[in-house]
Amino acid sequence: PDVKRFVETVINRFGTIDILVNNAGVLGEMKPLHESSAVQWEEALRINVHGVFYIVKEVVPLMIKRGGGSIINVTSNVGRRGRGKWGAYSVSKFALEGFTHVLAEELEDFQIRVNAINPGKTRTAMRAAAHPGEDPLTVPLAEEKTEGFLFLAGDASRGITGRSLEAEDFDQIKR
Repeated sequence: PDVKRFVETVINRFGTIDILVNNAGVLGEMKPLHESSAVQWEEALRINVHGVFYIVKEVVPLMIKRGGGSIINVTSNVGRRGRGKWGAYSVSKFALEGFTHVLAEELEDFQIRVNAINPGKTRTAMRAAAHPGEDPLTVPLAEEKTEGFLFLAGDASRGITGRSLEAEDFDQIKR
């Protein structure tokens, strides 16, 4: 119901949804999987995986009706190569990578592009929690990571779908 209300609010205010960026997520516990709390495990998967499913379920029919769109799923290094003690977060980002590829294939005929982008190191509260000893001033701000997102959201990326991209390597994809 919350997702439905959110989508209705966006449609009432803007009339359509052209671009969906799935960026919400939680880190969860930083401990070995066998020591993880079932409650924390379920929360991370509910937010990081199920949340994406529920918003996509509401938004995709609107994009199909309007004749296209772009869905950008925010992933992580630990969703491409697992890392011990990253538990449910790493598993959820692996799931998001697979979700991206399946959805891209399903929606290609509807001119809806679906890609995953790994922003890499970004100065956020989640990063600070995951790397408490790191000097945050050595980590780029989110505003420094927008080029890839803007490209995937725009018309120049037509035909690019089902890809897992790195924000830091984005200049290569434009060639």
